[in-house]
Amino acid sequence: MADAFDRLVAPDDLGPLEQLEMRELRERRNSLQEAELALSYVRRQVQVRLDIVVDECQHRAGGAAARDPAALVAELPKILAEHAAGASRGPFPEVAFPPEAVEAVVVELDSVFATGSIGDLETLSDQELAGIADELRGIERRVSERRGALHVAIDALQEEMLRRYKSGEATVDALLQ
Repeated sequence: MADAFDRLVAPDDLGPLEQLEMRELRERRNSLQEAELALSYVRRQVQVRLDIVVDECQHRAGGAAARDPAALVAELPKILAEHAAGASRGPFPEVAFPPEAVEAVVVELDSVFATGSIGDLETLSDQELAGIADELRGIERRVSERRGALHVAIDALQEEMLRRYKSGEATVDALLQ
């Protein structure tokens, strides 16, 4: 999955920002913001799968038998609402990143647990479910770490742009020309 992630994330080293033109600073910031949106979308894809698998693990841990697909599907609104972080996750972001880059990550994610596999959960052992949950947690952690790194890079670009506006090196009038 690392190859697919690498296609979504720009290199870590931004280089000396002071030497870049404002146009290039804006282009890099916009590119990183698009990558962050793409990773945000991917993180939500991971989280939905993880919520479903963890809920089934918890259901079974209480001594209940595996749910049949119809029962699990009927429970999806409750499952996804219970494990939501905060009051609302909001709508899925519009991802302007090349669809094939996002799709490559989702294809790899599907190899761990495809959303279409919900009906197969009842056939998995408790150990298999726990393994899938662990793998999804690892993916979610990697996505979150990469998003965090993107936020740091975006902030650095923003700070350099702001510094230039405050110092007079750049002006709003230049944007209009």
